[in-house]
Amino acid sequence: MTIGLDLSSTNTEKCNLLCKLDLEYNTNGNYKVINAGNDVIIPYEGNNHVTFRDSIYNLYQMAIFYPPYHRLDNIKYDAELVLIHKHRVNKDLLMISVFLEVDDETNTSTDNFFGQVSK
Repeated sequence: MTIGLDLSSTNTEKCNLLCKLDLEYNTNGNYKVINAGNDVIIPYEGNNHVTFRDSIYNLYQMAIFYPPYHRLDNIKYDAELVLIHKHRVNKDLLMISVFLEVDDETNTSTDNFFGQVSK
């Protein structure tokens, strides 16, 4: 990933079925957290997946980058969660970035995490 890439939401176009993305996340799975300095890597084993353009990609790994690698509309968020998926057949990658803001509220439940990501 390129550090400092600024993504713009003003130059987007609605693409309807061409970009259809269905998220199928639940709270089941095994988590092992790896401290990689400023980043946290979380390999994933379970059946969470996304369907993009009628192809299924299994959740393979999650990574939390602090500071984030990207900005959105020139806003630098506190951290960035990248959900890395592998195609079930050809092993192509599909990555979804979620920008994170620090909140004073503590929540240890993965139910809330995957519930928010699926929205």
